[in-house]
Amino acid sequence: MPLTENTLHALDQKIASLQAKRDALQLREGVLLLKKASKILAEKTTPHLILTILEEAWKGASDAQKKEWQNKAQSFPVRKKRQSRKASSPPLAAPHP
Repeated sequence: MPLTENTLHALDQKIASLQAKRDALQLREGVLLLKKASKILAEKTTPHLILTILEEAWKGASDAQKKEWQNKAQSFPVRKKRQSRKASSPPLAAPHP
């Protein structure tokens, strides 16, 4: 298949679309992480406080502890791919632990 201007343009559009989807998923994961961390820390939680706690915990952790955290992170449950929703479907709520 020869690469024409139309083909290249279509590929560029697909790449841009996939990058936008990736960015949206990363943002959604970040928001869910912030919500979960806020629930754990309870009241008066700010993103800066959460980041500070993470930084200090990581700096003070032993290599063995860091390895344990990394192993647990690899076993973090991954959500199954959702079936496509119809336009009339209501938006999905965030999962509850």
